[in-house]
Amino acid sequence: MRTTKAKRLTGRGDILTKALMVMTALTLDIVFVGILIFASIYDIEHYVLPDEAGLALAGLGMISAFVTDTLQPLDAVVGAALGGSILFATRLIFSLLRHEEGLGLGDVKWFAAGGLWIGWSGIGPALMIATVAGLVAYGLRAIRTRRFDRTTLLPFGPFLSFGIASVHLMLRWS
Repeated sequence: MRTTKAKRLTGRGDILTKALMVMTALTLDIVFVGILIFASIYDIEHYVLPDEAGLALAGLGMISAFVTDTLQPLDAVVGAALGGSILFATRLIFSLLRHEEGLGLGDVKWFAAGGLWIGWSGIGPALMIATVAGLVAYGLRAIRTRRFDRTTLLPFGPFLSFGIASVHLMLRWS
């Protein structure tokens, strides 16, 4: 049976400690979602994810791993390394094959920071959600504009944010 951090910290699982843990998790998640929304809007408008938002996401992700029951800190760090590595490899392979950039480093850093919130086991589902959402958005835009072009820019950050948020919130609150 898994011992919660609240029980390890206090030696007992009293209601006040549990309430404090829930309030801490809820506060972190509100800030988490706010950062995701801000960065997504910024990416849509400027085609860049701000490093400051990524640093805030990463820092709060590590804090969350240490003070809540959702992930162990090692799972969070492995999630960051795995998420960043997968997108960096994708970026590298694409640029070697096509001789152009298809995925920015901001997306790589963003997914690494998000990996701190979802752990290694959330990387696959988050990436799948992000990819499907991005393809649907691209398809709908192509239908609306009646233009299907491989060179059309589509910021991937909002879709990564959606995937990260979906997986994290399911892990935290289910």
